[in-house]
Amino acid sequence: MKTRKLKPEELPTYIARFAELKPNKDAYASLDSVPPEAYEMVAARDIYVLMGPQPAPSVNPAATRPAVEGAPGTTVYIVKCPPGNGPALHSHNHTRETFMALDTPFEVRVNDTGTLATLLKPFDLFAVPPGVTRAFRNLGDRDGHLLVMVQGPAEAVLNDISLPPSVGEEVARRYGKGARAGLEKIGMAFDIEVEV
Repeated sequence: MKTRKLKPEELPTYIARFAELKPNKDAYASLDSVPPEAYEMVAARDIYVLMGPQPAPSVNPAATRPAVEGAPGTTVYIVKCPPGNGPALHSHNHTRETFMALDTPFEVRVNDTGTLATLLKPFDLFAVPPGVTRAFRNLGDRDGHLLVMVQGPAEAVLNDISLPPSVGEEVARRYGKGARAGLEKIGMAFDIEVEV
């Protein structure tokens, strides 16, 4: 088999330099209706898109372009969380979300009320199946980083997140109905039927 040779000028298109990445909430802040604080309520504080498919502007005009274009159906992120920070309980309905703690311990809670929890120490990995409600938070005493991979049907990777209605109500209460509508526009639904 004949192999392909990379040219020096191609190398940067296959490398994600973490120090050069900007968190994706900066892109969502460009939408007038989604303040960064509202986005942080439903997602981790800083999400850096390392690799993934290029988003279609017609589907999500604020989506952050990944540093490296990857195969359809797979997206890789680094999530940065201060102590105690993490997203609200949410579900990826058709995709598997995999977490690997990198430098601090993280708690991952699952199920509709988040009552089942596990501790991830650095380099521990947890692959959450599709349709399972989950949340994570940094248990360390400094900013922590989590490697996150989302895998599944290509059309679902960027528009596959559901949250409890109570989270949507709280976003609207704190930041206005426009903030909730803006989050829905970028692919979040507030439709989890919470069973207690």
